[in-house]
Amino acid sequence: AFRESICHCLQKYCLNYSTALFYLDSLKNREDFGSYVKWCEKNQECRRLQLRDLLVAPLQRLTRYPLLLKNVGKRSRTEEEESALQSVVEQVDTSICDLEGKVKWLDNYQKVKQLRDSLVWLPVWERDKQAFVPENLKHLLKSASLENLISHRSLLHKGKLVLTENGKLQNVYLFLFDEFLLITKIKRNKKKSTGPEQSPHRPPQNQELDQLLKEGCTFTVLDQPVSLDRLQLKNIDQLNAAGGEGSTPQ
Repeated sequence: AFRESICHCLQKYCLNYSTALFYLDSLKNREDFGSYVKWCEKNQECRRLQLRDLLVAPLQRLTRYPLLLKNVGKRSRTEEEESALQSVVEQVDTSICDLEGKVKWLDNYQKVKQLRDSLVWLPVWERDKQAFVPENLKHLLKSASLENLISHRSLLHKGKLVLTENGKLQNVYLFLFDEFLLITKIKRNKKKSTGPEQSPHRPPQNQELDQLLKEGCTFTVLDQPVSLDRLQLKNIDQLNAAGGEGSTPQ
């Protein structure tokens, strides 16, 4: 009963936390809403906490349940009470693990959805100035559909790297999906955009990409995706990297 009532409700709340913050941000320019929130926050029951502090409380409470229940179990008078509490603790632990899996899936879904709007894939004649494509054939070589390419993929890793090409160093941003590697170049937007506060359940390694997306950066694809079955990784020193031919991600 505990898992079906409290745990289920908290799971649903946690998964919708980011959406709630986004909606809250969309209302911040409304003077009547802002005045009402400030009036509510003055209530003694809020204990000087702001609305955002109150919204995050249920997420923090869920992770504290196991320790709280274990401490209660230590003070149980009978074995039946202790056994019953231990069963509840196991249910809560299972619920938290289940929530972590759902959060990871939701995080990947949201991240890929954001990337669809931030990735720029130029036509072949714009990527390679030496490539000649007759005008009457360009409509057949439109830019690849990123939505079809990444919609159902899992984003495993991402981050900044240095690309060595013809003795020149170039800063790039790589996206490693479950089937291919995408090499891009960051283009910063002069007009920074602001987004909602990120959920505390989001993995910390996403903070760099979150910040870039929040600033309105775009990622221009430099070449065709590299299939993982054709990808070779080698350790090379800086001297060989600077004098090597071709391109090698480091």
